[in-house]
Amino acid sequence: FVILVVFVHTLIAIIYGNSWLESFISSVVAFGIINLLLADRIFKPIEEYLRSGKDVKALKTAVSKLNYNSTLAFLESSAVYILLRLFMIFSAQDLSSSDKYNIFFAFVNRYVVLAAFVTYVIVSYFTVELKKYFYEKEGLIFHAKSERLMIKMAIAFAILLISPLIDIYYILYYSGKWHLFVRLFTDKDTSLVSTLLILLLAVVISAAIFSKEIYRGFKELASSFERVRNGNYGYQAVVLTNDEFGVLADDFNQMSKGLEEREFIRDTFGKYIAPEIAAEVIGKRLNLSGELRNTTILFTDIADYTSISEKMTPEELVKMLNEYFSFMIGIIQTNKGVVNKFIGDSVMAVFNAPVKDEEHADNALKAAVEIIKGSEDIKFNGIKIRTRIGINTGDVLVGNIGATDRLEYTVIGDGVNLASRLEQLNKNYGSNIMIGERTKELLKSEYKLDKITGVQIKGKKEDQTVYKVNL
Repeated sequence: FVILVVFVHTLIAIIYGNSWLESFISSVVAFGIINLLLADRIFKPIEEYLRSGKDVKALKTAVSKLNYNSTLAFLESSAVYILLRLFMIFSAQDLSSSDKYNIFFAFVNRYVVLAAFVTYVIVSYFTVELKKYFYEKEGLIFHAKSERLMIKMAIAFAILLISPLIDIYYILYYSGKWHLFVRLFTDKDTSLVSTLLILLLAVVISAAIFSKEIYRGFKELASSFERVRNGNYGYQAVVLTNDEFGVLADDFNQMSKGLEEREFIRDTFGKYIAPEIAAEVIGKRLNLSGELRNTTILFTDIADYTSISEKMTPEELVKMLNEYFSFMIGIIQTNKGVVNKFIGDSVMAVFNAPVKDEEHADNALKAAVEIIKGSEDIKFNGIKIRTRIGINTGDVLVGNIGATDRLEYTVIGDGVNLASRLEQLNKNYGSNIMIGERTKELLKSEYKLDKITGVQIKGKKEDQTVYKVNL
């Protein structure tokens, strides 16, 4: 706009042979030098980030406030320009107080109200481009500020309609020739010609940019919803503006994050996690990247599974296992456990991960007892099933483990291996539930336990003490 003002004023003055040097000098000093110094300060955080890639917070603040700070900088330079021009005019002419007031008001209307608005609109458009650039290159999301689109549109309409009319009125008033509207290009007074050209271009440019800004906000939202509808959960829309479209984009991003997290929970835990536990995982954003945690591991196995499966068709076997697993999953989830995986006819469940449970040892044993007692009265696809369960407590590694394109939330460690060995140990003692020493130490409820010492377990150098649970 500054270039436009200087160019049009100078061009019209040269064509009509008028003096243009004063206007040109004032424009260069105020809009050129001062704006350059202020712009260097405004854009410094952005340039620093482009050079170093650091201080994202300063970058986001600078970009989000770019249109405001640029408009304020323009107003500062406008004040200098107005003072310079008024000084030149008032010192060269003997004017009345009324004339001085009117001239001052005309300058303020043109270079403070209208020019500042045009600056705001143009820089807002540039800010949108910056936000898109940093989103595409760096993945940065800018949050919307509280602006009302209706208020912005009302202000834009008022300025673009009223401010030019005020400017034209003062030009006509001081030219004293209302017929200039008819003889714009034949009269020697060039101020109205240049002003009208500037006003016309300013209005056209502002209206075009303002309309495009609204359209782009709508288009970005429509495109974002289309991506999510096609299964691209977690897609983040570019927050282009600070009005309702920006707020909607912000809300959309929160929604898509929620969809992505729920999809992640479903992929990670399948259908084997209790709804209330899933809600805690999503709400608390638990660390799934890997951590050591004291957990209780429960392993189950079907006694005489090989002989049972040999007497059944594949379809019957699948039906039996589905009924059996559904029965166990309900009990485990009720007792705050998470079924981690199925291994053939075996089930591995985890207590105290991913959600913390202060009574994980008691809850694991309670689930085991309910499984054993409940399965005594149930036939799965007409088959009576006896379950063996091993429970152990220890520090294990908890997190997403596997290849980058195939991760599985699981637990690994010596404590897991011992739980599996305890399940197999039931065969030697004719028991249904066998627990480790650490699990026994953490129990708060009373159970009938038989202590077994000097037990040799594969993978352990020292003899172990285990406990047989009497039902």
